[in-house]
Amino acid sequence: MKRLILLFVLLSFFSCKDNTELTEQEKEKIITIGDSSATVLLKALVSSLKGALSSGGVVEGIEFCSKNAQTLTQSIEQGLPDGISIKRTTLKFRNEKNKPDKYEKEALQYYLKNWENGAENIQPFIQFVKKEAEYRYYKPLGIKKVCLNCHGNQQQINAEVRMRLKKYYANDLATGYKLGDFRGLVRVSISEKLLKK
Repeated sequence: MKRLILLFVLLSFFSCKDNTELTEQEKEKIITIGDSSATVLLKALVSSLKGALSSGGVVEGIEFCSKNAQTLTQSIEQGLPDGISIKRTTLKFRNEKNKPDKYEKEALQYYLKNWENGAENIQPFIQFVKKEAEYRYYKPLGIKKVCLNCHGNQQQINAEVRMRLKKYYANDLATGYKLGDFRGLVRVSISEKLLKK
């Protein structure tokens, strides 16, 4: 029985091709590439968003996110080594381009379930997507105080901000968060060929 439980836990963390397990070295390589790639994106997004907020407040921040966040993500991806792609995703998406696929939904559910234990205590979630011949690493994101200005409770969001959100995101699902809530993931895809180099 203990072996079955252990097998289930391992499979929930690492879904690999043909049921073969990753070596510790391969796992470390995925985590290192994934975390560093996600960090490059997050630093660029945070820096640009801070600039927008300081020049025009939350409304300018929304302008930046609606017009530039996807472009900036693509730009960062182009600067990464060949065989690496990157995406932000969440269950409560604002932009359709951030809508999760079935593999991302699995990772999102895993982090959502384990979030109360603290992000730093959650084991990394790594998947192998056979049809894409890629490994996926996920970096979790939480809601910080500044995020509540446009992701918080609808009644507490400034009226002008609500109006802008409605203008840019007709089907917005990304409100109603509280400080510290799980927000979503940065997904880093690493081609199998790159990993095996």
